[in-house]
Amino acid sequence: MKHLRLFKYVDAIVREGSVRRAADKLHITASALDRRVQDLEDELGSSIFERHPRGMRLTAAGEVFLVYVRRHLSDMQRLRSEIDSLNGVRRGQVSLAVSPALASDFIPRIINTSEVSPFFREENRHGQQKCRSLNIVIYS
Repeated sequence: MKHLRLFKYVDAIVREGSVRRAADKLHITASALDRRVQDLEDELGSSIFERHPRGMRLTAAGEVFLVYVRRHLSDMQRLRSEIDSLNGVRRGQVSLAVSPALASDFIPRIINTSEVSPFFREENRHGQQKCRSLNIVIYS
């Protein structure tokens, strides 16, 4: 399932807006990440990103590819959930919407001091504003 890793790479670049920031989040080098994207673009026969000094933007082909990527990542999440259900483990996603005052200080402090911090991740959904999401595993 190596293609899923590549899908996560593309998704991270889109969310972060640049190869460097995505590479930092993915814990790989920016040059390795950019090389993977270039290899993908060669394989597809089309650029999926426009490269700019301040980051990267999706091309029309990239927009089409991103829909495909996110659909497959979502399908994989559902598959894992179904397999976990067979094994007696249930997972879910909790989306928390809070005021900017709480989002910037209070909520991260609570999450960072709890046992769930390894499941916490930050997502960029609204331009430069960061949104935070928390994946929780509940055992019954």
